Amino acid sequence: MKKVWILFSIANEYNQPEKAFEKLWWHKPTYDELKEHGFTQEESESTNPSHKDYGNTGYWIECFEES
Repeated sequence: MKKVWILFSIANEYNQPEKAFEKLWWHKPTYDELKEHGFTQEESESTNPSHKDYGNTGYWIECFEES
């Protein structure tokens, strides 16, 4: 099964969807890859990494799996 991890942020402009695509990885992103987006070590190691207080924009990761 192939998996992809996608970094989303809150879309801040009028008439945009609730989440905005930022970046994707073909492996679970590491702390070093996420720290530039405000993630802590603990947040980056969780099953569903998310960081909601980075400036005015929240970031989170969603994992999608090929069925």
